[in-house]
Amino acid sequence: MAGTEKRMIHADHTTSTGKRSNRPQPPPAAGPPFRRGFCSPAPFDERGIALVTALVITLAVIVLISGVLYVVTQSTVMSGAGKRYTTASEAADGSIEIMKTAIQSIARGEDIASLPIADSTPPCLADAILFSDNTPCSATLTLPSSDLFSRYSASVTVTRLYASPLTGSRIEFPKAYGGPATTAIYYRINAVVTGEGNAKAETSALYRHVF
Repeated sequence: MAGTEKRMIHADHTTSTGKRSNRPQPPPAAGPPFRRGFCSPAPFDERGIALVTALVITLAVIVLISGVLYVVTQSTVMSGAGKRYTTASEAADGSIEIMKTAIQSIARGEDIASLPIADSTPPCLADAILFSDNTPCSATLTLPSSDLFSRYSASVTVTRLYASPLTGSRIEFPKAYGGPATTAIYYRINAVVTGEGNAKAETSALYRHVF
């Protein structure tokens, strides 16, 4: 080609006869460029497997910790509810006993002002115990002012069911305050105690009082 200078690389070539040949040799083929410190990137699946594994492990740990916290929280809540219900139940049992004492006192004609019972308005407790059958009367029990019972309230309802004369040996059924018994009166006593955390306990009892 005109105006173009071609340079051929000449190399000594020894023929089979032992003579050197000046036949031009083609230039060496160009290889890929050399880059210092260059490494081929890893495939995508190998590059992201570590991240996926870390996310799965983190999620499993979070779920485990959340489960433990939930169990601990629910155990604490249930334990507190059980304690509050036990307190209310004990107060209800005590309310039954106090009403039994009130029935005995009213039957003997004694004053019940010393008992922690607040009668209804108008008062109905004495009539319900002595005269009126199947006529319930509700009274409020005044609980101790300690911190344990400060948030609890008790309501006691007494109903005179019926009176029955005692037959047979009267010695077997003495009066509560002494002497031979002639009549037994049956009462239904129901006590409801409510407290904090919606704790509620209800206790009923059938009580027989002999006159």
